[in-house]
Amino acid sequence: MENDKFQEFMADQFAKMFKEMQGLRTELKGDMQELRTELKGEMQGLRTELKGDIQALKSDIVRLEDKFDKQISALHDFRVSQDQVNNDNKDAHTTFGTKIEELQLESRITDEKLDEIAEDVSYLAKKSFRQEKQLAKLNVGLK
Repeated sequence: MENDKFQEFMADQFAKMFKEMQGLRTELKGDMQELRTELKGEMQGLRTELKGDIQALKSDIVRLEDKFDKQISALHDFRVSQDQVNNDNKDAHTTFGTKIEELQLESRITDEKLDEIAEDVSYLAKKSFRQEKQLAKLNVGLK
Protein backbone atom coordinates (compact mmCIF):
# COMPACT_ATOMS: atom_id res chain seq x y z
CA MET A 1 0.00 0.00 0.00
CA GLU A 2 2.89 2.33 0.79
CA ASN A 3 4.30 1.60 -2.65
CA ASP A 4 1.08 2.71 -4.26
CA LYS A 5 1.05 5.87 -2.19
CA PHE A 6 4.67 6.55 -3.03
CA GLN A 7 4.06 5.93 -6.71
CA GLU A 8 1.04 8.19 -6.62
CA PHE A 9 3.05 10.84 -4.76
CA MET A 10 5.91 10.63 -7.27
CA ALA A 11 3.48 10.75 -10.20
CA ASP A 12 1.85 13.83 -8.68
CA GLN A 13 5.22 15.48 -8.15
CA PHE A 14 6.32 14.75 -11.70
CA ALA A 15 3.01 16.01 -13.04
CA LYS A 16 3.38 19.21 -11.02
CA MET A 17 6.95 19.70 -12.23
CA PHE A 18 5.94 19.05 -15.82
CA LYS A 19 2.98 21.40 -15.55
CA GLU A 20 5.17 24.12 -14.04
CA MET A 21 7.79 23.66 -16.77
CA GLN A 22 5.09 23.86 -19.43
CA GLY A 23 3.76 27.03 -17.81
CA LEU A 24 7.22 28.59 -17.75
CA ARG A 25 7.80 27.60 -21.34
CA THR A 26 4.46 29.08 -22.41
CA GLU A 27 5.15 32.26 -20.44
CA LEU A 28 8.62 32.56 -22.00
CA LYS A 29 7.21 32.08 -25.49
CA GLY A 30 4.54 34.69 -24.80
CA ASP A 31 7.11 37.16 -23.50
CA MET A 32 9.34 36.57 -26.51
CA GLN A 33 6.43 37.04 -28.91
CA GLU A 34 5.36 40.20 -27.10
CA LEU A 35 8.93 41.53 -27.27
CA ARG A 36 9.24 40.67 -30.95
CA THR A 37 5.92 42.36 -31.71
CA GLU A 38 6.86 45.44 -29.71
CA LEU A 39 10.30 45.72 -31.33
CA LYS A 40 8.84 45.15 -34.78
CA GLY A 41 6.26 47.89 -34.21
CA GLU A 42 8.87 50.31 -32.94
CA MET A 43 11.19 49.56 -35.85
CA GLN A 44 8.34 49.97 -38.32
CA GLY A 45 7.42 53.32 -36.77
CA LEU A 46 11.02 54.51 -36.89
CA ARG A 47 11.38 53.31 -40.46
CA THR A 48 8.19 55.10 -41.53
CA GLU A 49 9.23 58.26 -39.72
CA LEU A 50 12.70 58.09 -41.25
CA LYS A 51 11.30 57.57 -44.75
CA GLY A 52 9.02 60.56 -44.29
CA ASP A 53 11.91 62.69 -43.05
CA ILE A 54 14.11 61.65 -45.96
CA GLN A 55 11.39 62.36 -48.49
CA ALA A 56 10.76 65.78 -46.98
CA LEU A 57 14.47 66.56 -47.04
CA LYS A 58 14.81 65.58 -50.68
CA SER A 59 11.97 67.83 -51.78
CA ASP A 60 13.31 70.71 -49.65
CA ILE A 61 16.75 70.37 -51.21
CA VAL A 62 15.40 70.49 -54.76
CA ARG A 63 13.24 73.52 -53.98
CA LEU A 64 16.05 75.38 -52.25
CA GLU A 65 18.60 74.62 -54.98
CA ASP A 66 16.23 76.00 -57.61
CA LYS A 67 15.42 79.09 -55.58
CA PHE A 68 18.74 79.89 -53.92
CA ASP A 69 21.78 79.04 -56.04
CA LYS A 70 24.12 80.73 -53.61
CA GLN A 71 23.06 78.45 -50.75
CA ILE A 72 23.73 75.17 -52.57
CA SER A 73 27.03 74.58 -50.81
CA ALA A 74 25.43 75.15 -47.39
CA LEU A 75 22.61 72.76 -48.28
CA HIS A 76 25.16 70.22 -49.46
CA ASP A 77 26.90 70.37 -46.09
CA PHE A 78 23.52 69.88 -44.41
CA ARG A 79 22.83 66.84 -46.57
CA VAL A 80 26.20 65.30 -45.73
CA SER A 81 25.47 65.67 -42.04
CA GLN A 82 21.96 64.27 -42.55
CA ASP A 83 23.47 61.25 -44.32
CA GLN A 84 25.55 60.68 -41.21
CA VAL A 85 22.40 60.82 -39.09
CA ASN A 86 20.75 58.35 -41.46
CA ASN A 87 23.77 56.04 -41.18
CA ASP A 88 23.58 56.33 -37.41
CA ASN A 89 19.89 55.39 -37.64
CA LYS A 90 20.79 52.42 -39.83
CA ASP A 91 23.36 51.39 -37.22
CA ALA A 92 20.62 51.61 -34.60
CA HIS A 93 18.41 49.37 -36.75
CA THR A 94 21.30 46.93 -37.11
CA THR A 95 21.69 46.93 -33.34
CA PHE A 96 17.98 46.12 -32.96
CA GLY A 97 18.41 43.30 -35.46
CA THR A 98 21.38 41.95 -33.53
CA LYS A 99 19.45 42.12 -30.27
CA ILE A 100 16.54 40.27 -31.85
CA GLU A 101 18.90 37.57 -33.13
CA GLU A 102 20.44 37.27 -29.67
CA LEU A 103 17.00 36.91 -28.10
CA GLN A 104 16.05 34.30 -30.68
CA LEU A 105 19.24 32.38 -29.91
CA GLU A 106 18.59 32.60 -26.19
CA SER A 107 15.03 31.44 -26.79
CA ARG A 108 16.27 28.45 -28.80
CA ILE A 109 18.80 27.58 -26.09
CA THR A 110 16.11 27.85 -23.42
CA ASP A 111 13.76 25.68 -25.46
CA GLU A 112 16.51 23.08 -25.86
CA LYS A 113 17.21 23.14 -22.13
CA LEU A 114 13.51 22.77 -21.35
CA ASP A 115 13.31 19.85 -23.78
CA GLU A 116 16.32 18.24 -22.08
CA ILE A 117 14.73 18.73 -18.68
CA ALA A 118 11.48 17.23 -19.92
CA GLU A 119 13.39 14.23 -21.27
CA ASP A 120 15.25 13.87 -17.96
CA VAL A 121 11.99 14.02 -16.01
CA SER A 122 10.44 11.43 -18.31
CA TYR A 123 13.49 9.18 -17.94
CA LEU A 124 13.43 9.54 -14.13
CA ALA A 125 9.72 8.79 -14.02
CA LYS A 126 10.19 5.63 -16.09
CA LYS A 127 13.19 4.57 -14.01
CA SER A 128 11.31 5.20 -10.78
CA PHE A 129 8.34 3.22 -12.04
CA ARG A 130 10.58 0.26 -12.96
CA GLN A 131 12.27 0.32 -9.57
CA GLU A 132 8.92 0.45 -7.82
CA LYS A 133 7.79 -2.57 -9.83
CA GLN A 134 10.96 -4.43 -8.88
CA LEU A 135 10.48 -3.52 -5.21
CA ALA A 136 6.90 -4.69 -5.39
CA LYS A 137 8.03 -8.02 -6.87
CA LEU A 138 10.66 -8.38 -4.16
CA ASN A 139 8.10 -7.61 -1.45
CA VAL A 140 5.72 -10.18 -2.90
CA GLY A 141 8.56 -12.70 -3.11
CA LEU A 142 9.55 -12.11 0.51
CA LYS A 143 6.05 -12.74 1.83
